[in-house]
Amino acid sequence: MDPSNRLHHDDNEPHQNITEYRALVGKLLYLTSTRPDIAFPVQQLSQFLDAPTSAHFKAAQKVLRNLK
Repeated sequence: MDPSNRLHHDDNEPHQNITEYRALVGKLLYLTSTRPDIAFPVQQLSQFLDAPTSAHFKAAQKVLRNLK
Protein backbone atom coordinates (compact mmCIF):
# COMPACT_ATOMS: atom_id res chain seq x y z
CA MET A 1 0.00 0.00 0.00
CA ASP A 2 1.32 3.39 -0.94
CA PRO A 3 2.06 5.39 2.25
CA SER A 4 0.82 8.57 0.59
CA ASN A 5 -2.56 6.93 -0.07
CA ARG A 6 -4.71 7.98 2.88
CA LEU A 7 -7.86 6.01 3.57
CA HIS A 8 -10.92 7.69 5.06
CA HIS A 9 -14.39 6.57 6.11
CA ASP A 10 -16.02 8.63 3.35
CA ASP A 11 -13.70 7.70 0.47
CA ASN A 12 -16.17 6.08 -1.90
CA GLU A 13 -19.47 4.26 -2.11
CA PRO A 14 -19.89 1.49 0.49
CA HIS A 15 -18.57 -1.92 -0.49
CA GLN A 16 -21.40 -4.29 -1.42
CA ASN A 17 -20.23 -7.26 0.66
CA ILE A 18 -18.87 -6.31 4.08
CA THR A 19 -18.32 -9.97 4.99
CA GLU A 20 -16.01 -10.39 1.99
CA TYR A 21 -13.90 -7.41 3.13
CA ARG A 22 -13.75 -8.70 6.71
CA ALA A 23 -12.68 -12.15 5.52
CA LEU A 24 -9.93 -10.67 3.34
CA VAL A 25 -8.59 -8.50 6.16
CA GLY A 26 -8.76 -11.49 8.52
CA LYS A 27 -6.65 -13.54 6.13
CA LEU A 28 -4.16 -10.69 5.85
CA LEU A 29 -4.01 -10.45 9.66
CA TYR A 30 -3.17 -14.16 9.79
CA LEU A 31 -0.38 -13.62 7.26
CA THR A 32 1.22 -10.87 9.36
CA SER A 33 2.63 -13.56 11.65
CA THR A 34 4.95 -14.67 8.85
CA ARG A 35 5.07 -11.44 6.85
CA PRO A 36 5.65 -8.55 9.29
CA ASP A 37 6.27 -6.22 6.34
CA ILE A 38 2.51 -6.05 5.73
CA ALA A 39 1.61 -5.24 9.35
CA PHE A 40 1.19 -1.49 8.77
CA PRO A 41 -1.11 -1.67 5.73
CA VAL A 42 -3.19 -4.41 7.36
CA GLN A 43 -3.54 -2.31 10.52
CA GLN A 44 -4.70 0.62 8.38
CA LEU A 45 -7.25 -1.58 6.61
CA SER A 46 -8.47 -3.02 9.93
CA GLN A 47 -9.69 0.41 11.00
CA PHE A 48 -12.48 0.22 8.43
CA LEU A 49 -14.00 -3.18 9.26
CA ASP A 50 -17.28 -1.56 10.35
CA ALA A 51 -18.02 0.31 7.10
CA PRO A 52 -15.58 -0.47 4.27
CA THR A 53 -15.79 1.31 0.95
CA SER A 54 -14.75 0.17 -2.50
CA ALA A 55 -11.46 2.05 -2.08
CA HIS A 56 -10.68 0.05 1.07
CA PHE A 57 -11.43 -3.23 -0.71
CA LYS A 58 -9.20 -2.27 -3.64
CA ALA A 59 -6.39 -1.37 -1.22
CA ALA A 60 -6.76 -4.76 0.52
CA GLN A 61 -6.60 -6.54 -2.83
CA LYS A 62 -3.47 -4.56 -3.70
CA VAL A 63 -1.76 -5.73 -0.48
CA LEU A 64 -2.71 -9.31 -1.37
CA ARG A 65 -1.35 -8.94 -4.92
CA ASN A 66 1.95 -7.60 -3.60
CA LEU A 67 2.49 -10.80 -1.58
CA LYS A 68 3.07 -12.85 -4.72
